[in-house]
Parts: sequence; structure tokens; C-alpha cells
Amino acid sequence: MTFSASWMNPNNITNRLVGWVARLPARVQTKLLIAFLSIVGLLIVLGAVGLQVLSGVNDQTNELIKLQRRIAAYRQVQHDTTNQLYSISTALLLQDDRMLDAALRQLNQFGYDLDRMEFVAESEVQVLGQVRQEYDQFTADVTQVVELFRAGRTEEARTVQQAEIMPSADRLERLTNQLVNTAEADMVAAIETTEGAYGTSRLIVVSFAVGSILLALGLGYIISWSLIEPVKKIETRLRQIAAGDFAQQVAVANRDELGVLAGNVNQTSEQLGRLYQEVQARTAELARSVDELEALGEVSKAVNSTLDLDTVLQTIVAKAVQLSDTDAGTIYVFSSTRQQFRPRATYGMSDELIAAISDQAIGLNDPGIGDAARRRAPVQVPDLSEGTPSPAQKIVLDAGYRSVLVVPLLRPNKLVGALVVRRRKSGEFDQQIVHLLETFAAQSVLAIQNAKLFREIEEKGRELEAASRHKSQFLANMSHELRTPLNSVLGFTELLVDGIYGELPDRAKTTVARVQANGRHLLGLINDVLDL
Repeated sequence: MTFSASWMNPNNITNRLVGWVARLPARVQTKLLIAFLSIVGLLIVLGAVGLQVLSGVNDQTNELIKLQRRIAAYRQVQHDTTNQLYSISTALLLQDDRMLDAALRQLNQFGYDLDRMEFVAESEVQVLGQVRQEYDQFTADVTQVVELFRAGRTEEARTVQQAEIMPSADRLERLTNQLVNTAEADMVAAIETTEGAYGTSRLIVVSFAVGSILLALGLGYIISWSLIEPVKKIETRLRQIAAGDFAQQVAVANRDELGVLAGNVNQTSEQLGRLYQEVQARTAELARSVDELEALGEVSKAVNSTLDLDTVLQTIVAKAVQLSDTDAGTIYVFSSTRQQFRPRATYGMSDELIAAISDQAIGLNDPGIGDAARRRAPVQVPDLSEGTPSPAQKIVLDAGYRSVLVVPLLRPNKLVGALVVRRRKSGEFDQQIVHLLETFAAQSVLAIQNAKLFREIEEKGRELEAASRHKSQFLANMSHELRTPLNSVLGFTELLVDGIYGELPDRAKTTVARVQANGRHLLGLINDVLDL
């Protein structure tokens, strides 16, 4: 009952027909051409039915015309029979030979006319035959009466007239009346049949016309909705794609151009969706790259703007933890003297954890930091709970961290330290994060190297300051202890040579002159030293 009701539902039938037309494996042009040809076929059928109806009406009309002609012929027979009977009666009454001869000729001629009648129905052949027999008998009786009258046998002629001719005339009159009545009855029946056939034909034509119109409208509706519905779905899907929804699929049952178009829309949607993933991934990657560049810029700025190593390392470890999406980090500095690593900067760690880690002696044999230092490559532990952790790793594991990534801080021929980040969830670290932390490790090495160079510069500065102080003292000593006494010596020798203290012997003058020359040479050497 439910099935019948659902099947007889006009909406269900329409939807089934629309779906069936949509699933036809034909082009839209072919479907439209089929619909057009179907409508043309319906018009042709309607025209054929109309022609058939018109042909039937024409046949009925011809039949009515024939009946009308039969009635007219029978009435003519009835009229001629009445006239002839009247003429025979008059001629017999008057016993005029000429009138009798004329009446006999008319009877004979009328017999021939009866033989040539065309419009005779099968049901009337017998009656017409009876009329012909009665005419023959009537003609024979009239001929006998005429001969009796001519022979002077008047009484006998009247007896024959009374006994034979008058009953025969009555029978002829009844038979002709029967012919006319039968034809008229056939005419009435034919008229009724024609009216019924016309009504039936009109009903058939109207039914075919209405059916053709309804079928044409149905075909137009079904085909149009088999095209409109997919177009609406495709349009809706295109709007969704324009709005950025690439996850949906347009479901079209058509196996024509619209089905191909829907498939292309779905394929385009998939391609656009894939490109949009890719675009989002690239956008996220670019955003991450921008963040990394900004972080590296801040680190570079910190490295170049301050010589405070703790501040620079603190900035580096903070940015490293933030960009690697980890939970905590530490920068260790390696002491070549003690062959141990000690924490220098931390981020995201409690004071208790920092103190506990600082108390641990971490050397080159440590399974985490030591391995990275020996291999001179990053080392990661995806899950600290697996295996036997070192004392330092045990502390970190107890603090809730599950995975660790260690990147060594390296110079070409020297180990500087290690950059360590920790995560509370287990799992492998992405290779991009490893490369990023290697960059931060290089910045850390640069910062530590800059700090070391600054310390060396400070030490050299202090040494230069001491050297400058010694130089000043040397210059003062040279000037005060050597040049001043030498100028005094040269002054006194010049006084001696000038004879201020009296004339000197020649040998003494020569000696004093030599002393004066050597003193001036020594003064020139002292001045040269002071100039340098």
C-alpha cells in the first residue's frame, strides 16, 4: 500500500522521469531533438487521427447522401406508381384505346427504370423484387383487361379488374410505401449513427489533442528540469567554491554535457582545494619563515647591540623554544678545562629544575649532550621513558618532559657548548626544526665568540694601558734622567770652549770639543728615541 501510494505520487513519478531522462547517455542536443521529434510525431499522429475522423465523417456524409438519393428515388417510384395507377384507372374507366396504350407503355418503361435503380440496399432488394413482380403481374393483368375490353368482353374485363388489378394496385402502393419507409428509417438510423460517430470522433480528437498537449508539456517539463536542476546544482557548487568551500562535491545524474561539466567542476574543485592546501601550507611556512627571520633578526640585533653574553643567550634560547613549539630550553657552555657542560641560559624551566640540572656533572660521555658533541651533529631522543636515561635525563623526565633535541655549539676546531630544547610530548622532531635550531646554535656560537673576543679585547686594552703607562714613564725618564743632564754637560762644555772660565790649553780644547761633539750626537739619538 505504501509502495503504491509512493509510486502514484505525481512528484515521485516526475522525479523518476526527470532522473531517467538525466541518466540517458545522450547529448543535450540529442535529448532536445528527441523531444522535438516526439512533439512533431504527436502532431503527426494528431493530424492522422484528425484525417481518419474526417474520412469517417466524409464516409458517413456520403452514406447520408446515398440514403437521401435512395429516399428520393423511392419517393419518385412511389409518385410514379401512384400516377400510373391513376392513369390506368382512368384509362380503364374511360376505355380509351390511346390512353390504355400510353398507360401500358409507361408500365413497361417503368419496369425498365426499376431494373436500372442504383441506390438499393441489401435489405430492400427483396421488397424491390416484390415491386418488380407486382409490376409485372399488374402489367399482365392490365394487358389482359385491355384485350378483354377490345374484344367486347366488358363484364369479364371488369371482373378481372376488380379481382386482380385493384388488389395488385393496393399491393404496389403498399410496397412502394414500404420502400420509402425503410429508406427513411435507414436515414434516421444513419443520422443517429453519424451523430454518434461525430461525437466519438470529436472525443477522440479532443483526447488526442489534450494528450498531445499534456505529453508535450510533460516532455518539456521533464527535459527542462533534467537540464535546469543540474545547472542549479553546478551554480550552487560554483558559489561554494567562490566562497572557499572546496570539500563538497556536486552530484549530477546526467550522462550528457552537464554531467561532464559537473565532473569538471568537481575536478576543478579538488584541484583548487589541493592548491588551497598548498597555499595555506606555503602561507604558514612563509609566516613561520617570517617569524624565524624576525626572531633571527632580534637575535642578531641582540648579538650586535650588546656584549652581555647572558642577555644574548637568554634571547636565543627563548626564541628557539618559541619557534620550535617546545616547552623549555637550555644553552650549555663547554669548559675545556674541566671537560664539562654547565647551563648558562634557560627558558621555560622552574628554579628547582634549573638548580637540579646545574648540580649534575654533564661530560662528553653523557648519552644526550655528550653524543651530540662527539658526533658534531644534532641528536634527539623521541621518548625519554624508553631505555635507561642518564641522571640528567631522569631529572628532566621526572619534571614531565618526554622528548629532547640537542644541537651542539661548534667552531671549526673547537666545541663551544650545546643548545637543548625539551618537549612534554613524545615523538620525532621535524627536520625543519632541527635546521632552525642549528641556526640558533650558530648564533649562540657567534655570541659566545663575540663575548670571548670582547674579554680578550678588554685584556689587551688593560695590557695596552700598562704599556702606555710604561712608555710614559720611559719618556719621562729619558727626558729627565738623560736629556737634562746631557744638555747641562753640553752647556758647560760650550762655556769652557768660549773661555768663560779662562783659556784652556790646546790639548784640553781638543778634548772638550770632542766631548761636545759626542754629547750633541747623543742628544740627537735621545731626541730620535723620544720622537719614536
